Amino acid sequence: MQNLMRVKYLKNFHQLPVNTLNILCVLCVISALPGHQLLAQENDSNSKKSDARASRQALVSLTEFLAEVPAEQQPAKTKEFYLRDTDADMMLSGSELKAGLKGLKNPFRDKFAHADSDANGLVSQKEYLAEGGEKFIKASQRAVLQFDQNQDGQLTYPEYLETPQILAKPESQFRRWDRNADQSLELVEYLNRFAKPHRAIERFVYYSRDLDGDLKLSLKEFSWPPEKRKPHWKSNFAARDVNADRRLSHAEYFAPFVGGEWDKSARKEAVHFDRNADGFLSLEEYSWTPNAASAEQRFEFYDTDKNKQLSLKEYLQASHQSAKDLRVDYFRRDVNEDQQLTVAEFVEVAPPELNWKRAFALLDKNGDKKLSPKEYGDSQDGKAQIAAADYDGDGKLALIEFSRTPAAKLSLAERFELLDIDQSKTLTLVECIAFTKGVAHVQGQMVFYIRDRNADAVVDKDEYFTQLPDRKLNFEESYLAIDTNFDGRVSTEEYTILFLGGQYEKSSQREARSCDADDDGFLSKLEFFYTPRPDPSEEELFELLVENGRGKLRISECAKFEAIPHVKSHSASAYQQRLKTLENKIKLADKDFNGILTQAEFMEARQNIKRLSARAAEAAFREMATERKLHFIKRVWTGLTLLFAR
Repeated sequence: MQNLMRVKYLKNFHQLPVNTLNILCVLCVISALPGHQLLAQENDSNSKKSDARASRQALVSLTEFLAEVPAEQQPAKTKEFYLRDTDADMMLSGSELKAGLKGLKNPFRDKFAHADSDANGLVSQKEYLAEGGEKFIKASQRAVLQFDQNQDGQLTYPEYLETPQILAKPESQFRRWDRNADQSLELVEYLNRFAKPHRAIERFVYYSRDLDGDLKLSLKEFSWPPEKRKPHWKSNFAARDVNADRRLSHAEYFAPFVGGEWDKSARKEAVHFDRNADGFLSLEEYSWTPNAASAEQRFEFYDTDKNKQLSLKEYLQASHQSAKDLRVDYFRRDVNEDQQLTVAEFVEVAPPELNWKRAFALLDKNGDKKLSPKEYGDSQDGKAQIAAADYDGDGKLALIEFSRTPAAKLSLAERFELLDIDQSKTLTLVECIAFTKGVAHVQGQMVFYIRDRNADAVVDKDEYFTQLPDRKLNFEESYLAIDTNFDGRVSTEEYTILFLGGQYEKSSQREARSCDADDDGFLSKLEFFYTPRPDPSEEELFELLVENGRGKLRISECAKFEAIPHVKSHSASAYQQRLKTLENKIKLADKDFNGILTQAEFMEARQNIKRLSARAAEAAFREMATERKLHFIKRVWTGLTLLFAR
């Protein structure tokens, strides 16, 4: 039974990390180099647990036990110390000190005495091999080499206690090695029990036991079954850092995989994750390598203020990609847009694409809630987009102004929600054009009237989300769409807004001036009709003129309307002649000679204006004048006849 336990102990004790043979070969070469530092420096900790101190004060070490013993008596007292130390922790408790020596049994001391067949106080290699038996001869040879610290081929009792033939309790072993009694084993304490040539290998065993990444072993970690151990990623980093400089050279990173199937990929990883290309992987860079740290562990590592959230500054410590890429990734993950990452946001495998608010935060590198031209894009197009969206004229874009730029890429749903200020589920014209100016302002008004298919002065979700209708604005909508200040009339400046800075700016200014017949700086609806913008039907125009004529369309008013384009292009006399000609053409449609045009007569008059020349109109008018005289005489005769008949 004891032999079976010894076999299991040997197997577990020598269990090493993956690709053990490769890493041993590399480490053996490294350890042979002159001046190579094999051991990590001791962690200079000033705080020790008070209970650990109290516990240590109750125990007596061999040095303390021999403190006042004369030199000639020390060998005998040393043997007494070993005999009293019944738990093999190399410390004497109060009960062990008080125990009587007569009949005292120490199984560990007895086992050593049994192995020491020549009773010289030492177990030679031959004696140790004989004790282990032929079945375990190789393991026994390895144990002697491992624990014979002075390499003299013989094991003292303290050295013998470290061998697999001694199965002391883990607590006893832990106390035996914990020289400073701080309830943790540091690397130096752990390796002191091994012969120097074997410390390089055992260094990896030490880090394979470190489960929490503090680079120390607690009793729990020390006692944890080998098959259940899962070393912390920081421990794996320290294990590869053989020269203890707190960084991994590329060679140190791929050393465990040299000659194996992962050799090439490990070499590529070393280069890929070395973001600053300095030939080394820092702990931050290493954390992003495959099978190093989990996402949760990385979160904990970067959360330097331990508030369970990652700020952008903390996140930018991550070194697996460029700072630019990290900023994009950070704001993609910030789903709740609070500029902090929770664990859930951080570990998201496929974070969503940036929405417009997170896109704004990404561009706002100085965090002043404004986008300067440099942050937005210092190109010609970028400056033009800022100028178009900069509602307050400060040369920068606030969040609401940014929403109007092409870079925001708002979806229809996002834009509707943003515009619906009163949360009424419908958009008024004022909401649609809020925070716009210039061309965008006019375009927004036009789009509003196009979307408002039922002409109820609001745009609901159905009207907003469906494809923009392919229809032209009617005359009234065209006029209102460019009335940017909602005063019911269009100024010549409003008329040209759409073309400011473009190739049609000058021509639109000429159109506005030429159609402004009364030179008041505004285009009335009748004046606006003669600009190239509207395309009203004859019915719309008739209604417009009737409204202007207070319910009746007089021939004189109709003639003045038709003469508008000629007010500024003709002299006064020429204009009067043109006005007279127009009146003649219009009168041709007045079939009942009452001076008022019906809609049918108006449409005929419009045709006469287009098709008849001045001479033809004059001839037709003379003919009609004769007809009108005959008509007048007929009416008078009829009236007189009726009068005399009475």
